[in-house]
Amino acid sequence: MSGTQLPVYSVSQVNGYLKELVDGDPLLRGLLVRGEVSNYKCYPSGHHYFSLKDEQGSIRCVMFRGDAARLRFKPVNGLSVIAYGRVSVYPRDGQYQLYCTQLMEDGRGALDRAFEELKKKLEAQGLFDPAKKQPLPAYPRRIALVTSPAGAAVRDMIRILRQRWPLTEVLVVPVRVQGEGAAEEIAAAIHQVNNRDDIDLIITGAIMAQAPGLVITNFMRDVMAGDMMSGLVKLAEALLTGAGIALGTGVALSLVNAVWGVL
Repeated sequence: MSGTQLPVYSVSQVNGYLKELVDGDPLLRGLLVRGEVSNYKCYPSGHHYFSLKDEQGSIRCVMFRGDAARLRFKPVNGLSVIAYGRVSVYPRDGQYQLYCTQLMEDGRGALDRAFEELKKKLEAQGLFDPAKKQPLPAYPRRIALVTSPAGAAVRDMIRILRQRWPLTEVLVVPVRVQGEGAAEEIAAAIHQVNNRDDIDLIITGAIMAQAPGLVITNFMRDVMAGDMMSGLVKLAEALLTGAGIALGTGVALSLVNAVWGVL
């Protein structure tokens, strides 16, 4: 910088300049992008927000209400699709994204296939054997709730447990339910609680939204692929999972139903 007086730009000017560069590129004005749907959300406005990802990267996407109304299928997380649209920069936050006008199914996504393969693997190990199913205690004395301590979800779970078992003590075991290391943290917490003699039930629950980026798409898949799975059927207590209900293919829920009863 010595000897030269560089101009100073505002953040808005930089973002505006980048938007002009991107908008001026003919390649980015209309292109097809293949990827797996992640972090999909449809808002009351009718606009759809999601990400497309592959093994090495991801891109944010938006489909506005008018274009979304012409969809012939409902996008879900894990579905492989081909999107058509333009890439532009949103000046307010400096993020670039794909503005989709068309979305086409591209067969089953890698995540869906991984779940099916995992389920077959667990079936081959006999983990779905009805003979292993154990009844839940009718009146548990103490319940360990392995989940995030923040948010409405944990408050709702505690409220429901209080209504059903007013005399039962609920022990909240705080863990992360999304992000890097969440799978290992949940598995470690379950193993730790399982070593206690004063716990009758273990409940692990989470909001099953796709984690941002590529660090962890679905923590239950990683948990179940790790050492937690080998110890799952050895739990003396009954393991319930609120997260498994939202998995679509329901591998966790199927396993819990097979090994233990359900409330």
